[in-house]
Amino acid sequence: MTLLKAEALSYTDRASPLVQDASLTLEAVSLVMLIGPNGSGKTPLLSLLLAGSGICRLLGTDIARIAPSHRARIAAYLPQSRPMVWPQPVRDIVALGRFAHGGAPARLSLRDHDTFDEAMTACAVSHFAERAADTLSGGELARVHLARALATKTPLLVAANLSRRSTRATRMK
Repeated sequence: MTLLKAEALSYTDRASPLVQDASLTLEAVSLVMLIGPNGSGKTPLLSLLLAGSGICRLLGTDIARIAPSHRARIAAYLPQSRPMVWPQPVRDIVALGRFAHGGAPARLSLRDHDTFDEAMTACAVSHFAERAADTLSGGELARVHLARALATKTPLLVAANLSRRSTRATRMK
């Protein structure tokens, strides 16, 4: 099944084309990595996939026609820059991954709790669930944001510049 199909994606930065007429098709249950040198347009291309630029179809529907709340249940985006400046408990940040499904941090259903716990365990962040996010190291914070994205349980997860360090730690646990 085709999960995402994008055609004619383009992005220009300071009159310099970084992405020009790019196309791709992602099938369900696949892992695709976009590799290239710094400044080559990888992150803008990933952003274009979910922004509806060019011709983008998510599960066969034009992405521009999908309501943001519904799109959030189909596709999660983990941006390259993920600042955290307030002392929110880690558990609340991960619980935000269930928001598109109707779950709020204080009102998670049993299913939301199971999904939340699974994401926390997969990213090895359960042991600091009560810790304030603004006290975490960069690698710990990256794992928390990955857990939040995994908690969405979307069929598509687009992650920009997920560091090798944070993915290695997740696999080792």
